[in-house]
Amino acid sequence: MFKIVQTHVVRHLSLLMILAGALGFFISNFLLKEILDANQYGQYSIFVSYFSLIYLFGIFGTEQVFLRFSFQSKKNTIQTQKLQLYLVGGISIFSSMLSTFIMKVYYPEIPINTVLLLLSSFCMIGTLFLLNMLRLNSDFVLSQFVSNYWKMVLFATTAFFYLFHKCNLADFIQFVAINMILVFIVASIYIYKYIKIEFNEEVSGRDIGITAFHFFLAIFGFSLINFADRFIIEAKFSISEFGDFFYLTNFFLAPFTILQNYIGFKQLIVFKDKFDKEYFIRFNQKAIAFGFLLGIALYISSYVLCFFKVLKFNFSESLSIISLLLLLGIVRLYSSSIISAFEARTSMESLRKSNIYILLITVLVLFIAIIFGNSIEPILICIISIWAFRCFVHRQLILCQMKNES
Repeated sequence: MFKIVQTHVVRHLSLLMILAGALGFFISNFLLKEILDANQYGQYSIFVSYFSLIYLFGIFGTEQVFLRFSFQSKKNTIQTQKLQLYLVGGISIFSSMLSTFIMKVYYPEIPINTVLLLLSSFCMIGTLFLLNMLRLNSDFVLSQFVSNYWKMVLFATTAFFYLFHKCNLADFIQFVAINMILVFIVASIYIYKYIKIEFNEEVSGRDIGITAFHFFLAIFGFSLINFADRFIIEAKFSISEFGDFFYLTNFFLAPFTILQNYIGFKQLIVFKDKFDKEYFIRFNQKAIAFGFLLGIALYISSYVLCFFKVLKFNFSESLSIISLLLLLGIVRLYSSSIISAFEARTSMESLRKSNIYILLITVLVLFIAIIFGNSIEPILICIISIWAFRCFVHRQLILCQMKNES
């Protein structure tokens, strides 16, 4: 019995790492709401939203190009092209400088030193590439540890502040930022020491450049719909209202996001090896069913926590927002395997078409949200409609492409 349990734990250790990071992030947001005032919590929300965004978008989708054109030739040996490393390095430097500048101009109230912000931004952006290098080398557990380390540190720091009744937001932010730098350095040393990189010229610079451009457009659209609601709400409403929305998002949407990320993490490798239409359709149906069950469980949990006064937040005043967040979570969970299949198998033609369709609709709908979104609900409806359209486009394109290839 013990061996069976041990086998299952080892097999799903990467999931446990994701859960540890997500749970730490989840609990941190609730504990900090108890010890920070509304304005400080709003600043904290901007801080973590910033790093979440640059982690996702900071290398402009070039991690997907790396996964597409690189492979593990044998254990601890990865074949790739020199141009890819130059591209990632150059983009990381440019992106970290640009994001630091934007952060300092638009959010000068966030208490973090400019040099520390620049270094931590560069390291956070670079961590995504290191994660994918470890992932390609089949070091799934280590890759997820590197990816989720900053969230674990976030939780440990929050727990310390909560237990000792401290509320110095500047110290909190600086400590978390320093740890982002440390994990990047340690992961870089590990990769340099244990993973051999061999270069080949099997892919031309032109193909790398074209593919990088289209994945940049794809990740740009993905980043927009992931974070647009937060920044639109922060711009249109007060920082305390933004903090409340961030709080609700982390309670009702975060569990869906955890599963979405894990499914995408695992299924991309599955679909890269083989695409099975029947498996693809069944998996999507199960995702919808599970999404509804998870939504019901989260709603009941909020009612129970409110009834027993475990949390101070009054969920009953935000039922419409909660309902829309749960619907968004279901749509995002449904999209998880569709997106991973599309990223793993898409042709340049399908990628080009999806970028055109999705970016046009995304920009149009977000423009409507900015102009007419006088409350949070219509903004969320716009985000849900973009996710639903994105699912439809990717699903139809990948199915048509696989049908034509068979």
